[in-house]
Amino acid sequence: VVKKGVFQDHQEYWDWYNAVQMNDPVRKTVTIELLDEQHAAIMTWVLKNAWPSKVENPDLKSDASEVAVETITIVHEGLSLA
Repeated sequence: VVKKGVFQDHQEYWDWYNAVQMNDPVRKTVTIELLDEQHAAIMTWVLKNAWPSKVENPDLKSDASEVAVETITIVHEGLSLA
């Protein structure tokens, strides 16, 4: 499960998820990096043959001032540390 902030014109996860839902099983190698304060990678995970199984929208409340965060559940066929 990956959580990330929502940004304008950043819909790659939704496009990938929609392709999978339309029976176009696009599997990808996904690289997840943990960054330090200087944005240098200090830990890297690589997911092989990964695809999104679920994407959750952020809760949009008119009376709250929270950051919009979406949740993506990614299924994979192998995990390694790089």
